[in-house]
Amino acid sequence: MTIRFYAKPPYGTYGLPPEDFPRVFAKPGATSKHRYPRDDALCLWQPHDPPDARWTSSKGLLDLIEVARRHLFLENHWRETGGPNGGEWVLPDAPHGLEEPK
Repeated sequence: MTIRFYAKPPYGTYGLPPEDFPRVFAKPGATSKHRYPRDDALCLWQPHDPPDARWTSSKGLLDLIEVARRHLFLENHWRETGGPNGGEWVLPDAPHGLEEPK
């Protein structure tokens, strides 16, 4: 897993401060329904959710690592149970459709 923080991110942060919207990478190219198409970073939370429903820098790096670890477990289970052909995501699945800002 690689976590990258940027003072001036080369991607949009949906209006969040850069320290609250790092990029997390793991298993490049793995099939997933929760990755950003631009750079294959893990999509770990909805950026417009309130702070208690997403990771923020005030929660610390260990919490971010746990969020990413849980995501990778869910991805792996989803792939093993069929992936895009009916794979099971065992936790509530966040809706998608937000266009990634430039």
